Amino acid sequence: GTLLLANSGCPPFEGAVTGRNALEKSRCSTSIETILNAIQQDTRIKAVIIASRGPIYLNSKGFGPVEAGYNYPPISERASINGATETAPIEVFRQGLDASLLRLYQHGLRVAYLLQVPELGVPARDCLCRPLTLTRGESGCTVAFAVYRERMHPYRSMINELRVSRNFLKIVDPEPYFCDAHACSGFRDNQLLYADDDHLSVLGSIRLAPAILQALDIEPRAQQSIIPTSGQQ
Repeated sequence: GTLLLANSGCPPFEGAVTGRNALEKSRCSTSIETILNAIQQDTRIKAVIIASRGPIYLNSKGFGPVEAGYNYPPISERASINGATETAPIEVFRQGLDASLLRLYQHGLRVAYLLQVPELGVPARDCLCRPLTLTRGESGCTVAFAVYRERMHPYRSMINELRVSRNFLKIVDPEPYFCDAHACSGFRDNQLLYADDDHLSVLGSIRLAPAILQALDIEPRAQQSIIPTSGQQ
């Protein structure tokens, strides 16, 4: 079986927090510890995959018209609950993710990280109707590959550096499943692959599932994993 621990807008990164004020940051910190402790206390758990968004936590900028009103600050250290800190968000992200992965690995678990799926910038329903500003081609949810890579570059480079330094870490990259050399799309092979602008639909998840199972060395019909994840604010 698979257990999902969803922690919306608060990645399960030890020592890091998100939030607009001290109360939200405190709740995020508590939630992170609750999730990590729950994983460690459940002896059935053999493998863990952490999924989160990326650029939005580094620069607090949403993507496209659907996130034009995004107003949350970037990720910060837990110490920021009681005052300002100066550590760059990209370093807070890296340190926090690394701490959680190492904590779980040292507990005897197989660990992986799922890179953020390409952002559409528009509601998933626009895959089936008119194109918008960020789109190209026939679909209403197609983003130029160059636009996608420019936004993702600092985040993906940081994750790659982490992968090199932690040889136990497996990375699941959704890019090949939703992008080609020209564009990334939420509608492929006559299937709607997204539920909204940055979350996969059931069909999109099925499309990516084999890569996740392979990374965690799990047999498709004999899976016992837990997926702590965070959505957008």
